[in-house]
Amino acid sequence: MAYFNLSFLALLLLLLPPLALLLILYLIVRPRSVKIPIKNRHVFITGGSSGIGLALAHHAASEGARVSILARSVDKLEEAKNNIQLSTGIDVSIFSADVRDYDAVSKAVEEADPIDVLIVNQGVFVPEELEKQGLDEVKFMVDVNLIGSFNMIKAALPKMKKGDSVPRSIALMSSQAGQVGIYGYTAYSASKFGLRGLAEALQQEVISHDIHVSLIFPPDTDTPGLTEETKKRPQLTSIIAESSGAMKAEEVAKKAFEGIKSAAFIVPCNLEGALLSIATAGMSPQRSFVMAFVEVVAAGLVRLVALFFQWNWYNGIHMWHAQNEKLNYLRSNFDSTALSFYSLYFGYVWVAGQQLLAAALHHLVHCKGTSYTAAVGCGILWFFESLTFTEGGFGYRIRTEHRLAFGIWYCLRKLVFLPPPFYLKLRLLSFQGIWYVKSSLLTLMDTWSCEIILRIKRFGISGLFFKTYIQKN
Repeated sequence: MAYFNLSFLALLLLLLPPLALLLILYLIVRPRSVKIPIKNRHVFITGGSSGIGLALAHHAASEGARVSILARSVDKLEEAKNNIQLSTGIDVSIFSADVRDYDAVSKAVEEADPIDVLIVNQGVFVPEELEKQGLDEVKFMVDVNLIGSFNMIKAALPKMKKGDSVPRSIALMSSQAGQVGIYGYTAYSASKFGLRGLAEALQQEVISHDIHVSLIFPPDTDTPGLTEETKKRPQLTSIIAESSGAMKAEEVAKKAFEGIKSAAFIVPCNLEGALLSIATAGMSPQRSFVMAFVEVVAAGLVRLVALFFQWNWYNGIHMWHAQNEKLNYLRSNFDSTALSFYSLYFGYVWVAGQQLLAAALHHLVHCKGTSYTAAVGCGILWFFESLTFTEGGFGYRIRTEHRLAFGIWYCLRKLVFLPPPFYLKLRLLSFQGIWYVKSSLLTLMDTWSCEIILRIKRFGISGLFFKTYIQKN
């Protein structure tokens, strides 16, 4: 009996601090939690003719809302209107205006019914390093993404404040690039970071009118705009952006409305977004005392994870520039025939080796008890599937170190049946760990083959057998 009492007392003492913290957070979190109705309310969406905006309009209409969409192109607006009407049976009001023009936006708001839920969704993105980007493109992004949001909200606020007693909402569509700066997103990130300051200050200004602000942070989203963006953005941007997967516009719209209806200030759309939201919570308002508890308890751990991501990104940037310098040196010191010969020869050897090794790993983890012939055959297939070529010969591909770490962890987990961390369990499927290992090996093989070519060029075959340092002429 005494042992039971001691155990109960120990458990009570263990639970007391977190329960006390929960109670404190329940008492202090502000603003208080509310529910924003959507059915039979007027939802006004900017940038609503395509992409996320069109998905938001579909979702709002399917929930029984009265929907208005605003965009520049009349033809796209008409197409979106017909599309929504066919799929939901709801008639949609359309307004053609440029959000950079305050007078045009004000006219559209005056013509529309009083707005209950305003979703400021317009956005443009031209990816490029700041040094290479024209100031006209920088101004274009800031004007549309940030100034356009000011114009829209300022035009809509007077009528929203005079609305009925039902809670109303203003939602701003930011981006995960509005939570963390990314290479090649200098101007875009600046325009999206600005939305956070706008949202935090605006929430304090409108809370007394029962208007609630939400800030939505989607990752890369599968839209026509993303397709065009990926064609233009720097290679390093694509490498870093791989750490957060793309979502469908419909998935983003669903997550956005879940956040809007619960009046959440920060609305992440995926797991990485949730981690970023905790890491960057700062002074942002929080309505949920449970989420506030998670932010307080997990802040240190999430900060550590964030530092690992930063370490990985900066290492990747350094490796990319170092390999680019080597490749440029090769191109400037080899004629095209020699470069193609050396590149193809060593490229074939190294890629074949790493593919077969990856196949053996795959066999070890997934194919216990089967023939190694299947593993080798799989490696040969991967070899031919993964070859790429450039004008200089073999196409160099850069992968980052975290893939190798994730892959090794995954293999170990499969072999000794370790329970994975929650985020890895979501991110790593049965084949993905092997791909991380395989692509990391490819990075090393490419680097080594480039080094070997340089040494043979400068020192002959003997350069392979003693330590030398290659310097630019």
